[in-house]
Amino acid sequence: MGSLAIDRNYLGQKPGRGLLADAVWRVAQSEVAAYAIVVDAIDNNAARFYKHFGFLKLGRDPRTLFLPLNTAVKKLGGKVT
Repeated sequence: MGSLAIDRNYLGQKPGRGLLADAVWRVAQSEVAAYAIVVDAIDNNAARFYKHFGFLKLGRDPRTLFLPLNTAVKKLGGKVT
């Protein structure tokens, strides 16, 4: 439903975790029922970023990953309502 990215000038400064945590929180607070968050990582570096937070391979493409919403909330903070 959206893209998560940071400017190259901010690489290594770790803003990605905060952006991912905010995205997880927004999904958890949504009125739309969701079981998992699915991402299509743009490259292998992005895939490694998501795997660092527990995302798992989904299907044949190694850059298509998922993480159950409850797990995402536990790893990144917040509470599923």
